[in-house]
Amino acid sequence: MLRRKSHLCQRRRCCPNGNDYLAEFDLLDVPSGFTYEALINGEVYTPPVGNIPGVYEPVPLRGGTTTSSTETHSTMSTTTTIWAACGTFDKESKTVRTFSRNYVSYLNLAAGNSPLKCGNNNYGYRHIKLRHSNDWGSLGGLVGSNWRDFADWSINQCLKWPSSVANNGTRNTYEFKAPIQIRDKRTWKIISTKYCNVSISRGSSRQLITAFPSSK
Repeated sequence: MLRRKSHLCQRRRCCPNGNDYLAEFDLLDVPSGFTYEALINGEVYTPPVGNIPGVYEPVPLRGGTTTSSTETHSTMSTTTTIWAACGTFDKESKTVRTFSRNYVSYLNLAAGNSPLKCGNNNYGYRHIKLRHSNDWGSLGGLVGSNWRDFADWSINQCLKWPSSVANNGTRNTYEFKAPIQIRDKRTWKIISTKYCNVSISRGSSRQLITAFPSSK
């Protein structure tokens, strides 16, 4: 029988720049075998071949760089592009991954691209890894994924097919949200719903500031 963890955590802790909070939420204790799958807007997440749940770190070369700027995992029908590595000495401005987003009519926000930069502890890849990789890893682990592959898919879906987009003038960001449904493959019932949250800057670059899952 599935049971909720006893140590439910409902705290919201602000990040240093106030852009978002550490998303801490209760997850289901599940048996091994990955009997669950994740859906966003009806599309089912398929972990890439070779994906190791909870593990995804590039092997750095001397000097903090890696052997390639982009790594990929192949599935039977698609190739999932995974984020480039940010070595110790890589610049904040280095592009890790570029996501596409759709037009948001009620905000007059044009369709376009939102790059994810290496950034620092307050934005970009380094911020997501520091603040939210455990959250992505906990959720991705339910469906047999490591944190980065699952975050990549969730961000991509959220920017293309958001359930809502808010204009946050205080933080100078556009905030995208989309539900992530966790479905039991044995019964086809939705047993939990979490949310993907993605913030992009309102500046001309429209770069990705942060991305994290939450309970609501």
